[in-house]
Amino acid sequence: MTKTVAVVTLGCKVNYTDSESIADSLKASGYRVVQGHQRATAAVVNTCTVTGKADYQSRQAVRRMKREIGDGPVIVTGCSVVVYPDAIRGIGVESVAVHPDNRDSIPGRIRDLIGPPSDDPYNDISASGSSEDVCDGARTRAFVKVQEGCNARCSYCVVPLARGEERSAPIEEVVGRISDLSRKGYREIVLTGIHLGRYVDSDDMSLLDLLRRLVKEKFPVRYRLSSLEPLEISDDLIRFMADTPEIAPHLHIPLQSGDDRILRDMRRPYRADQFAARVEKASMLLDSPGIGVDVMVGFPGEDDTAFHNTVSLIERLPVTYLHVFPFSPRPGTPAHRMRGQVPSKIKKDRARIIREIGEEKSRIFRESRMGKTLEVLTERRDGAHLTGKSENYLTVHMDDDSGEVNRIVPITVVDLTEDGVYGKKAVRV
Repeated sequence: MTKTVAVVTLGCKVNYTDSESIADSLKASGYRVVQGHQRATAAVVNTCTVTGKADYQSRQAVRRMKREIGDGPVIVTGCSVVVYPDAIRGIGVESVAVHPDNRDSIPGRIRDLIGPPSDDPYNDISASGSSEDVCDGARTRAFVKVQEGCNARCSYCVVPLARGEERSAPIEEVVGRISDLSRKGYREIVLTGIHLGRYVDSDDMSLLDLLRRLVKEKFPVRYRLSSLEPLEISDDLIRFMADTPEIAPHLHIPLQSGDDRILRDMRRPYRADQFAARVEKASMLLDSPGIGVDVMVGFPGEDDTAFHNTVSLIERLPVTYLHVFPFSPRPGTPAHRMRGQVPSKIKKDRARIIREIGEEKSRIFRESRMGKTLEVLTERRDGAHLTGKSENYLTVHMDDDSGEVNRIVPITVVDLTEDGVYGKKAVRV
């Protein structure tokens, strides 16, 4: 019987990409890999430390896997174990925790701890996105990490301590990985990185150069960009996206605060008006783009005026959804001991207000798509319905009268749903 390793992932798309690399290397070594909390001989937990809550959830995941694995080993990797190793060791993990840069050593660690996989290796080797993106036997969306590390040193952020200095994958390596993924059937590729807009390979090729090269290859895939810093969304990048149907009109942009004083204290390299200009330019040039925004509330020194400035900025911008985070003081960062710490109740109240604005923005955007035709990658079948993602990142539900999973199909929106829109298959002209 092939020995099984469970892989549990917390955190961002980059973490999911890393976990898939770990899973691939385990499969290549002959082990069977399962996602999440399933019965296994050993486990790998890929942790997150972006907030205090993420650290807590990471430790909980390690404890749960220790209970479920029993006498089997639990290997811990990811950002939390790098930044706060003592907290993970305190759980009593028997195996040595693994730094993310050394994740290729995990199959060897597994072999040392539980022995060889079996006499009948498990050879279904494939890279993939998170488990939700592989449905009904079809591979739909894959995350490809092209950049690692961050040099920005924002005053609240612990990620540079975990991920290290900026580095980028060579363009030819990225092209090769995406060629392989397209042959395996993936129809959407999400380019990810800790600081994606700072992609620069050894030949000084930029993210825009990478996109141009990928489009020239004519792989049968749609490309999507993960989070980009506002000042790294150049006019040239927006125009290229607008002129290139292979690239989804979707941007996710961290704002954090709409107040210039708070942005300075955060060590963010832009003003609120510069952020607004980037969002407005993207909205003007792209075709009905999905524009997501990260917002942090309760940063030290955020008074009522600063919070009002954030609310006012978000309300007037054409954003389509929000990710809202209460400030979480991270030991080892300048913001951890800043004066003017905001009480928890006020942070919760402010987060609720911003989330309500986000819900309204989402509703308005979804209503604006009524009667419009979207290009939807069909991903999941649920009884008589299919669900997928549109080019502008809307969740689209539709009747499953064709069984077309893992295809990009035109869908006309006829109604709203609680989490997206409902549509019917359109006829391509």
